[in-house]
Amino acid sequence: METTPCLIKTVNVLNRLECTYRCINQLPECAAIYYNGVSELCKLLRCRPTDKLGNENLVEIPSGWEIWENTEACKNDWALFAGHCYYFSAIGTKWSHAQAYCSSIGASLIEIYSQTEEDWVKNSFLLPETGVETQCSKSWHCSLWLGSSRNSTTSNFSYNSGKPILYPKWDLFEPDNRNGNENCVALFRLQKMHDFDCDYNNFQYICKMEN
Repeated sequence: METTPCLIKTVNVLNRLECTYRCINQLPECAAIYYNGVSELCKLLRCRPTDKLGNENLVEIPSGWEIWENTEACKNDWALFAGHCYYFSAIGTKWSHAQAYCSSIGASLIEIYSQTEEDWVKNSFLLPETGVETQCSKSWHCSLWLGSSRNSTTSNFSYNSGKPILYPKWDLFEPDNRNGNENCVALFRLQKMHDFDCDYNNFQYICKMEN
């Protein structure tokens, strides 16, 4: 648990109330806590351990610890991480449909801004590279659309918000615009980006909004 992207830090506190107070009032990215009354330790978390994710959550509820979660944040079926809400669709679709659906519910097709967020997305929603050959027989199967497409003027990629893409990283020799029609961006299970045909209709996606 000490290495999970969900863990912000572990601090000494006097009681459970102080642990909860630190989460609510001092750390906007805090989503939940673990409190141990014997050791008087408080673990501040970016995510809620009981959120339903694509994969099993890496944060296990340790024996002897109490848990508190910010249950008022995010809608039902949305996961909370570092002050943002995430909706995962396991139903594959083309890039434009994913983008349109996220927009229709007041969210955006996911843009990733840090290594911590990237690791959490991978651990929570991308199926592992091994052991899932039935669902993901090809290297590009079970990938996620990202909120980025090729600029028709510059031919470069940036996020739909206009921000540069610093996370995740491109795979080797990517983007390559194979066949001249790879104008959208997908995150593969190896946690690397590829440009891909926007009309490929079998990639999953995540909608993201501020809490």
